[in-house]
Amino acid sequence: MADFHKVSTFCIRVPDLNGALMIFKNASILNDQLVMGHPYIYAGTCMFLLLKPVVFTWPFKACYMLIRLPIAFARWFVRSLGYNNTGIAHNSFASRYQSINYGGYVPRDSVFSGMQSFGAHNEEAWDEEEIPVYATLLQISVGVLLIRCLYLLYFK
Repeated sequence: MADFHKVSTFCIRVPDLNGALMIFKNASILNDQLVMGHPYIYAGTCMFLLLKPVVFTWPFKACYMLIRLPIAFARWFVRSLGYNNTGIAHNSFASRYQSINYGGYVPRDSVFSGMQSFGAHNEEAWDEEEIPVYATLLQISVGVLLIRCLYLLYFK
């Protein structure tokens, strides 16, 4: 039988139920300290998160836009050559290239047909989508924290 090498492993410690309750209690204590120390900032932040729960999706949207920026620049360049979404533009580089090299025929799977397809692609408008499930859960938990804030400030 072959001698196998020992595989190094690591252990992830997961708290049990009592540990999870301690984490919750510590988070509650930290929350109460924030409420008592900065009540107006805390209430304002909670109100903002209640009104705009999709604020946590903004970094993802920014990354999405940064990824699409080179594609948008390439599409702008191709369209400036004359490959528009309505077809080949008159008196453009693309129309002159087509008339000199191909006549009225466009070969299949050529660079010209690829540029024509790329320029003809219309992008969908960025619609405001529905609030994601995690944002709704955040909204509910922020509402609970705001009620706790009001309780600590005015009824305790």
